[in-house]
Formats: sequence, C-alpha cells, structure tokens
Amino acid sequence: MNSYYKNIKVVVFDFDGVILDTSFIKSGVFQDMFKKYPIFYERMWLFHLKNKGTSRKFQFDYLVRNLLEEKGDVASKHIEELMSQYKESVASRLLKAQYIEGAYKAIVYSEKKYTTYIVSNAPTSELHSILENKKIDKYFRDVFSSETGINKSQALNQIINREKLSPECLLFIGDTCKDQISAKESLVKFVGIENSMSNFFDDYGIRIKNMNELYIELSKVNN
Repeated sequence: MNSYYKNIKVVVFDFDGVILDTSFIKSGVFQDMFKKYPIFYERMWLFHLKNKGTSRKFQFDYLVRNLLEEKGDVASKHIEELMSQYKESVASRLLKAQYIEGAYKAIVYSEKKYTTYIVSNAPTSELHSILENKKIDKYFRDVFSSETGINKSQALNQIINREKLSPECLLFIGDTCKDQISAKESLVKFVGIENSMSNFFDDYGIRIKNMNELYIELSKVNN
C-alpha cells in the first residue's frame, strides 16, 4: 500500500479528464473556434494547452481583449457570443463522453468510504446535466463549478473548513498542472491523472495512469 493515501477523509474529483473523457472533446471545440482567427490560431492553441483546466471565459477573454484588443461592452458582448457558440457546439458531445478508465468504480468505492465532492471549472448547468444523465450525481455531497465565484484552491479551502479537516486529510484528483497548483496552494494531497496533454510539475503530489490505479490504492487503505 502507498502510504500517501493514508488518513484521507475527503476525496475531491476534478471533472474533465478525471471522471469523463471530456478534455479532448472540449479541446477539439476550442481548436475549431480558434481556427476562425487564423492570425492568432497558433498563439491561442498554445495558450489553451498551457492553461488547460481554466474556464472557457478566461480563454476567450484572452483572445478578445489581449489579441483582438477589443474593449468595454464590445469585448464583453463578443466573449458572451463565443461562450454561447462553444456551449452549443460542445453540449451534445459531452453527453456521449465515456468514463475515464476505472473512474466509475473509483467514484462508487470512494463514496462508500469517504466524503466526495467535485471541483471543476465547467459551468454548473453543464456539470449537473452530465451527472444526472450518467446517474452519478448521488455520489457527491456537493459540486463546485466555475459559477461558484471562487477558484479551485478556494473551493478546496471551503471543503476543508466545512468538513473540519486538516488539509492533509483531503485528496484532490486532477489532470492538469492548474489542478496541481490549486492542491499545493491549499496544502492538500494531489493525484494527477496522466494523459497525452499532461503538463504536471515534479514538485508536488503523485501521478497515476488511470483511475483503476486510484481504486486499487484506496481499496488497500485501512484508515
């Protein structure tokens, strides 16, 4: 047994790339939209890869305000239009997304043994729609989304306070360096799910190839 998993009381899952294989779907939609701006396509695609795990608003804001140099109400309206186009393009595809290998088993097991949450940068309505469609909403005490008004580290801190925990008793599972940074800022344990777009640092947490590994390790633990 890996001692890293001992003394955990709460397990927090990111959503995209951790529970469902949606990261590549969303990146594909971003890519299609960025191609509409050929002059800035390469810069936006690199920006997206560097900032995987951030909200779509953050990425479109960079395109509109920093690259297109639009300002004020014009910029705000353009960003809203892009977000609406993105939502329309991605919605039906997300409902068909498959589980990350071992994710369903890990979620069901974790909910029986720990208190479980989701912390994601996806919008609330999108998350709840998918969770209800997959019939897994019942496995989570609460869901923190991009519309909660706080970042992931702040959401983790809220969970720590709500559950009256020491930070090291919370395990956060993510698939980007942004998730890793959030975990480090909150001093919680971190497990990174590796994929072809992984961009983790070497200084915090541990990494696994799929959620089967998480399930196996958690099933060995006797807290």
